[in-house]
Amino acid sequence: MCLTFGMNDTGYFEFLQANADSTAKARIRESHLYFDSIRARLKAYTPAKKIMISSSLYDETVKNPKNYFPGKSRAMQQIAAFQQEAAKQEGWGFVDFLNPMTEITLRQQQKDTAFTLTGSDRIHPGNAGHFVMAWLFLKQQGMSGKAVAEIAVDARTAKVLQSDNCKLSNLTTKRNQLSFDYLAASLPFPQDSLPRLWENPHRQTEALDVIPFNEGMNREMLTVKGLGSNNYNVLMDGHAIGSWTGEQLSSGINLALVQTTPEYEQAMSILWLNERRMELESKLRAYYWLQFDYFQDRGMKYNDDARAMDSVLVKAKDRLGRRLQTR
Repeated sequence: MCLTFGMNDTGYFEFLQANADSTAKARIRESHLYFDSIRARLKAYTPAKKIMISSSLYDETVKNPKNYFPGKSRAMQQIAAFQQEAAKQEGWGFVDFLNPMTEITLRQQQKDTAFTLTGSDRIHPGNAGHFVMAWLFLKQQGMSGKAVAEIAVDARTAKVLQSDNCKLSNLTTKRNQLSFDYLAASLPFPQDSLPRLWENPHRQTEALDVIPFNEGMNREMLTVKGLGSNNYNVLMDGHAIGSWTGEQLSSGINLALVQTTPEYEQAMSILWLNERRMELESKLRAYYWLQFDYFQDRGMKYNDDARAMDSVLVKAKDRLGRRLQTR
């Protein structure tokens, strides 16, 4: 069971007021008070492993005139501190998003003041920011350095030199050909190259400029020793996946980055299934948000009928009209 909070708890426009410091302290105290109540319930629920997660960053330093709330990031640091302390006292896990994301941001902004892992609102991470968060979560779970698979064979001696997280069998050499059966226990992770978040152009692949994801977590290495300096065609399941020199194969090829392999295609099918899962999850989230944010106060919660739908349509039309007028 993972719990993260801190962004909304610290407030926003309060940091533009004259008494911003005292207001921030009050909000932090209130957040701590409510967290103590949650903490007691988490302690009582013994079946689940608990993990505290500090909030993703509020990008206070990006060159951007929008949503600048000076001091908000300091308040968020204080919430992250009592989250971490609670995790330490209770023996729970703790994953830090806030500090590493801030470090990456400040480092990159030395080169480009407009760099951000969030969108134009300084708050919501884009696809690249979410990828950084996923990498941090996996890294702090100890996933760095764990390969998808490692294959190493010697073409001269027809011997298997290495087979980590995979099964290698039937290694044969004949007529200048080397072949073997290979079954990996994991799949590579294909990075999405499309922007998928509303009003945020960031792509998942952009995160690769600031985190060593492929180097640390996405290595499916094929190494073939004992080859000459010629070019060699590599086939999987009878299909050509690429051509490399003997020197390149001796140094190792990361198959996780080769998009023509059968395992990459299988991984892509899972990526699309996960996109479908996220779409369904988003619909469920929107449905329950509507129930509790709108219908509950009107005594219509879970009234999935024509009257409820008419009420939403009237209200939506009114809100849209006001938005168009204010713009």
